[in-house]
Amino acid sequence: MGLLTARQWTALAPYVAGKTVEDLGAGGWDLALQLLEMGASRVIAVDCCFRSDFLGDAPERIDVLGRYFQEHLGSSVAPDVAFASWPDMYKSKGLEALMRRAPVAVYLGTNMDGVACGRRELFEHLVQRRVLAHVPASLNTLIVYGDVMGERRPLPEEHAALSRDTSPIVWSRSVYFELDET
Repeated sequence: MGLLTARQWTALAPYVAGKTVEDLGAGGWDLALQLLEMGASRVIAVDCCFRSDFLGDAPERIDVLGRYFQEHLGSSVAPDVAFASWPDMYKSKGLEALMRRAPVAVYLGTNMDGVACGRRELFEHLVQRRVLAHVPASLNTLIVYGDVMGERRPLPEEHAALSRDTSPIVWSRSVYFELDET
């Protein structure tokens, strides 16, 4: 879960380099560290599950905030990129609003093969944005979004999230993708 393939790394790096990135649901900072390696100038790692003793140990250029997304909505930080990896389907209230405020939004997760990643409201917003990069892989799909352009035809990942249809044609990755793990 949440690992970037080489192709996903290559696709994401140009959108992160030199930018302030909010890592929404940052967990153990693994992806926050990768975002720094890609050239992010600063990463704001937000996760409700950070322990207070964990907060002071952040590497340089990672600001760690132990808070819920709804609490973070009042932040004055205007990120260049909002990054959500494997968003929770039930508890991530406020994630959609945080993704809306960034000029570039990044989703890493899957809604295929019986897995559901992210609330319907998140994908109702994302399907309105321009797709800048789309790199599926067997564990997760990377989608980089740009400006809001109005509703477009959903990508398979988005379709599965919006329909929550459990039929094999919707949920099977092999129907949609030629997978490349490199």
